[in-house]
Amino acid sequence: MWNELFAEVEVALVESEVLGVDLVAQLIKTNQRYQMFEQGESIVVGVSGGPDSLALLHALLTLRESWGLRLVAVHVHHGLRGAAADADAAFVRLFCLNHEVPFYLFEADISALARESGASFEMEGRKFRYEAFDQVALEEGCAKIAVAQNLNDQCETVLMRLFRGAGLKGLGGILPVRDGRIIRPLIEVPRTAIEAYCSLNDLEPRMDHTNLEADYERNRIRLEVIPYLESHFNPRLADTLARTADLFREDERLLERVTQEAYESIRLPGASASKHEAGMSLKTFSGYEPALKRRLIRHLAREACGGVLTDFSQAHTEAALELAMRHEGSKSLQLGVVEAERVYDVLRMRRLGAECLNDSETALGLQLSHCEENPLEWEVLVEPLTREQWPLRRVNSNGIAVDLDAIQGALRVRYREAGDRFKPFGMKESKKLKRFMIDEKIPEAQRHKIPLVCDENRIIWVYGYRMSEEVRVGQSTVRIGWLTLRRKA
Repeated sequence: MWNELFAEVEVALVESEVLGVDLVAQLIKTNQRYQMFEQGESIVVGVSGGPDSLALLHALLTLRESWGLRLVAVHVHHGLRGAAADADAAFVRLFCLNHEVPFYLFEADISALARESGASFEMEGRKFRYEAFDQVALEEGCAKIAVAQNLNDQCETVLMRLFRGAGLKGLGGILPVRDGRIIRPLIEVPRTAIEAYCSLNDLEPRMDHTNLEADYERNRIRLEVIPYLESHFNPRLADTLARTADLFREDERLLERVTQEAYESIRLPGASASKHEAGMSLKTFSGYEPALKRRLIRHLAREACGGVLTDFSQAHTEAALELAMRHEGSKSLQLGVVEAERVYDVLRMRRLGAECLNDSETALGLQLSHCEENPLEWEVLVEPLTREQWPLRRVNSNGIAVDLDAIQGALRVRYREAGDRFKPFGMKESKKLKRFMIDEKIPEAQRHKIPLVCDENRIIWVYGYRMSEEVRVGQSTVRIGWLTLRRKA
């Protein structure tokens, strides 16, 4: 009997060691797959003190020296659980102190904020956390924000969205990388591996008892629905749903390409020449399938908004579709931040409150100059943002938030030149543009085609890839501008 017991213990220890090693190995594999972060980058890490976030921070610490990473920890106190929450914050602070990680603490009464806004506690808490992450990323010059969702969280999210009703995009679950900034290095790691990693490395994470209460939808799915499905239908449910979400995301990417091709065939040339707007012909549109029509409506709205679509709901999509299918007269609607108008066989949308920079035209104190070496094929659009609006507009391939007062002289759009240098967002030093493009794995044949937005002296944006650290929004920024770029028709 004792021999059997020792054998079981030995097997358990071996499995724990394998799981512990596998977590870091899987993190590296996931990073390679999704290109989450590079060597030498600065990363904000959200740390609650629970098993997931503590394992994430510890795993990144094992890579800190060899990868040259700079890590900054952020802990959010939600104003619940009294002394237990205070102890969580103290625990994370001490862990960061012992491991020489800069630590930021944010506190808020999330319940009160939720009552004021009418949002759920979960939604208000999430909003506050990401605002905190963004603020620290700006202050510390971090290009990436790492959060600790894991494989089981992916399973829960897919089920939640399925029960509520969702399309392909929603059923794609949690994105491994969002907006080029939010990264989830543990998204392919199961919770069992995280728990084993904590045990193997003598980590003693904090436990939030509210995760064991069935008061919240996600908790009910975790505690009641998933165990039932695993015991009666599929013991590897998390793996299965994660793979399914991967397939949904791939299908979504394919349909987006189909939508783009259809959109280009009906897009009105010159619609954005003087306003932040876009338009499309409805002659062919009426013959498309309803699913494609809805995607085209959202594509039109997204272009009118400079590539970033916010405050445009499913109800707005349906209203715009109904407007597009009208057979008589003309009519306009305000749909969130977009004004939609149908005139005969044309549907136009205009982003409310944005200005466009053309040659010799000023907007918000900026001017766009013509570059003789590379005839101007592009237009820059600028929209003022308040500091409250900024967290909702994350840096992505279509737009960037900049400190308007950091821009020197007139803006111009050009292509690369010999000797170009660039200081990428989050980096302390500038680097040759050629080296940056190599590091970003941009095909050599494409490098001369990438537009560069420059001020009088510097490259401030390598379009589609990275903005400059020198114009990032910081604590002392007074005026924030949202810049977007698109080709003239």
